[in-house]
Amino acid sequence: GREQSSCAPLIFTGEALTVQVRVGSPAQYFDVIADTGSDDLVIPSCRCWTCQIFEPCFDASKSSTVSLADWGFLLSYGSGDIETRAATDIVGLSNVTTMLKDGVMLIQALQLEDVGPFDGLVGLGLPKNSPLESQFLPTAGVQRFSVCYHDTGGALELNVPVLSTAMEQMGTYHWGLGLWGISA
Repeated sequence: GREQSSCAPLIFTGEALTVQVRVGSPAQYFDVIADTGSDDLVIPSCRCWTCQIFEPCFDASKSSTVSLADWGFLLSYGSGDIETRAATDIVGLSNVTTMLKDGVMLIQALQLEDVGPFDGLVGLGLPKNSPLESQFLPTAGVQRFSVCYHDTGGALELNVPVLSTAMEQMGTYHWGLGLWGISA
């Protein structure tokens, strides 16, 4: 059968577009950056030792379904580095929910410059097919998504129907839109 589509609001914070995700049981909520350039789910841990106080932060002791790994990654972004610890837990976005094995990256140390309010990020980019971690979209069975923007935010639609006139993917590292001319 066809997967059911769902829509989540995107909120413009003045610096980025965020979408709400749920992590754990009971759910803990985070307004994370919808990042089309990565495939990681990164949220602040309440045990981050170099972070300013995060509200909210993920408290592993409050989730009955979490499993913490003894490893993590150093993630590098344009604004700096994030040291993480991998975890397994239930993750939801809109009406899509999955158990994300070793794919919840909990921030342990933060070295970012000029970052405003930051609850983390959810990667919407192409999966890197890591044998160590799972990514949210493929694990949750999301085959396609679309993003609609407007002045105050927009919408993230998951499992959109296949479009007969869709543009082809333009690369393997990031999405893009080609513009070859304008006429009046």
